[in-house]
Amino acid sequence: QFSSRNKTAFLAALDHIAAANREPTPQEAAFLFSALGAMARGDERSAERWIARCQHADTQQQHSWNMPARLTVGGLRGVLAELTRIGNINGRAGRIY
Repeated sequence: QFSSRNKTAFLAALDHIAAANREPTPQEAAFLFSALGAMARGDERSAERWIARCQHADTQQQHSWNMPARLTVGGLRGVLAELTRIGNINGRAGRIY
């Protein structure tokens, strides 16, 4: 199970990006994806730090490449939902290898 605090903070970061009517920059996407990995490992402190880094990411960064579909706001929400579902079925998500 993910901590409700980190799950809420992760979703708030996505809501903030979506409210600006944009997709995450590559830097934001990398930070949020790293937060998902930390949550999946059960490392909530690292997840908290990655989410906080996203809040201070450079939002003016130019996209020099096409964003992979999974690293959009919707894609990152979907990954969180799937990891949560897997964790609920299989116990702690950190056991998934």
